[in-house]
Amino acid sequence: MKTCSMKGCNSKAAQGIKFHGLPKGDISKEWITFLEKSNPSFKLTKTCTLCGLHFDSDLDYEITPTSVFQTKQLKKNAVPSILNPNVFAEPSESLNCSMSSVTGALDTVIVLTEATEQNIVEIIPSTEKSSSDVSANRKRKCFVGDFKHIDEIDTPNRSSEGNTVTPELRSFALTLHFYSPAAYNYVRKTFKKCLPHPSTIHKWYSIIDGSPGITQESLNAIAMKVTEMKQKNLNLVCGLIMDEMSIREAVHFNGKHLQGYINYGHKVNDSDALPKATEVLVFLIVALNSHWKIPVAYFLINGLTAEEKANLLETCLINIHET
Repeated sequence: MKTCSMKGCNSKAAQGIKFHGLPKGDISKEWITFLEKSNPSFKLTKTCTLCGLHFDSDLDYEITPTSVFQTKQLKKNAVPSILNPNVFAEPSESLNCSMSSVTGALDTVIVLTEATEQNIVEIIPSTEKSSSDVSANRKRKCFVGDFKHIDEIDTPNRSSEGNTVTPELRSFALTLHFYSPAAYNYVRKTFKKCLPHPSTIHKWYSIIDGSPGITQESLNAIAMKVTEMKQKNLNLVCGLIMDEMSIREAVHFNGKHLQGYINYGHKVNDSDALPKATEVLVFLIVALNSHWKIPVAYFLINGLTAEEKANLLETCLINIHET
């Protein structure tokens, strides 16, 4: 279990507190200087960590653009500044009492009668009972079993049928589905379908004006080719090819909004907080029993994992299958 290397700090990972290892570079010297304030003989080790209580929650943390659930991360140039209040605590005055005061206190003895002792014995059980009742009542306030079904839990993002999806919920749904369709389906099932159906997510990827995403005109052209082959009593056989190409890193204004940042065809407002695109991922349909090929989608990216590429590939296949 991780513990804080600050002398006098008793924080543990089990308490839900974040822990940060010492960074590399010159900034690590400032961290070591901070640790030496409470322990002049501090020695750096590989397992040395500092808990988040020594950082300013507003100044030292930020929400990264690629964060799925908008969680705060420690800044690269953050330096600890908050000391444990118990490190330099003054000695307790109760420990500095003299022997004469202790002796004087012992000279005064309260003699209890048998009746008084009996009353105390009778009061103790009732006090214990009342305190246990209060403790039980406090626990009842946070007892999940009071809900007969999870549907009784009020979810503010739950939208009734026919209501439009808010931009915030749309952005969250697209981001969560992009990184993990399985997690998206679990969240949607658990919270009574408060998120749009996956088929709606697939439709959001469709683009008509040539922007990044799945091109609707290409899907319409493929549908026409399928109909043409059926008229000849033939089945159209195609292959889906994907490839990455490097592009120049640049941002420009097209008269409506900025272009040049990563874009997965979500129609979400561009933001200068997003990373700049350095590559383009293209999906191409090639007919195996005919003589044509057509690009069906492209995405502006800045490095993707294999799992993220697989999610985009699955989305393309679903849109093509539903055409």
